[in-house]
Amino acid sequence: MPQMAPIMWSHLFIIFNATTFILMTKIFFQNTSPNLSSDSTSTFFTNKKTWKL
Repeated sequence: MPQMAPIMWSHLFIIFNATTFILMTKIFFQNTSPNLSSDSTSTFFTNKKTWKL
């Protein structure tokens, strides 16, 4: 099965690139905006309070 080797290698390469890209984006977003999730949740709760009023 020598003709199957390049396909497997390309699949491994694509998976490796995808995982590295996801990790890089996670690290980048954590470094640039570490309080992004807290800000979104706080604004969401304040919006809910204003909606009740």
